[in-house]
Amino acid sequence: MIERCDDPKCKGYKKLFVDRGYGYPVCPSNKWPLAPEDIKPMDKRYEDQYNTE
Repeated sequence: MIERCDDPKCKGYKKLFVDRGYGYPVCPSNKWPLAPEDIKPMDKRYEDQYNTE
């Protein structure tokens, strides 16, 4: 799994992935989900590996 954003065109290029409520780590440039009911807990295989922002 890629742990940093690898798209040179992205604002989050070379930054570590974070937990944004999608259930899996994502690029820090991704926005928060729009509704609280859409927030998912981090998949257990990724827990404690990524920052929650």
